[in-house]
Amino acid sequence: MSSGAAEHAPPATRRPHEGYRFADSEVLVVDDSDLNRLVIGDMLHSLGLRVNTAANGAEAVEKFADGAYALVFLDIQMPVMDGFAAAEAMRECEEFARRPHCPIIALSATALKDDQERALEAGCDDYLVKPMRKESLIALLKTYLPMLENTPDAGAASAVQALFNEDIPVPVLEPELLPLLPSFFAHLDNETAQLVEALEKNDILALERVAHQAKGNAMLFGFQALVDILRGLEFAARAEREGDALRDELSLEERLATILREVEQLRKSCMNQGFLGSTDKTVPVRAE
Repeated sequence: MSSGAAEHAPPATRRPHEGYRFADSEVLVVDDSDLNRLVIGDMLHSLGLRVNTAANGAEAVEKFADGAYALVFLDIQMPVMDGFAAAEAMRECEEFARRPHCPIIALSATALKDDQERALEAGCDDYLVKPMRKESLIALLKTYLPMLENTPDAGAASAVQALFNEDIPVPVLEPELLPLLPSFFAHLDNETAQLVEALEKNDILALERVAHQAKGNAMLFGFQALVDILRGLEFAARAEREGDALRDELSLEERLATILREVEQLRKSCMNQGFLGSTDKTVPVRAE
């Protein structure tokens, strides 16, 4: 991998979306990544919505049973109870309590057609590939929630529901994500430490799981080079766990070393361009 500055430069930013406001409603955001919950929650708050969160499917089902939500965003790959099982349980809850239908939007870092079909069969109404961007979020919310009067038309063409391809290009960084870069790197430091520990213990399942989570966070911030090598580690760990071999035959150790180098190059580039302070490496993860 080249170490040229252009390859490690943080992505350009977009102008924030102004004026879009939805009628007062509460939305449940379910994701095992607290960084994803934070970012999605902040976007929804900025559009006038109230947000509740859950870190796994079991917690989400409990909150769903006790609350009245206008919409649910549900990650499909989570520990304890995954999104497929959670969606089924939510639909059973509605049927038992004779509650009105609540739209459930499945979220995934991959665009596998099988996952999409399985999510819809489990009771989800829609399927959105992460990272979630403001344009796609507004277009989707327009489908399921009432907008306030005098709100500009977001335009149906801005939806990205057709992005069912594992090679999705990561969009540019939203301006509202810039203040969250310290939290991103705090998460990333924790995740890379977990990857090192998993490899030392030969815990291939943990290696795959943490690589998948770190990949999703990197996608959220538009760091494509990091996304690519984390995806490679995730797939390589899965292949080793299932007894297969990848064609490039890079070892797990080599892949992890590449990730660690990329993280430091990315941190240095963010600091050099003023997106990250010299002390931001130790900023604690924001609690829910």
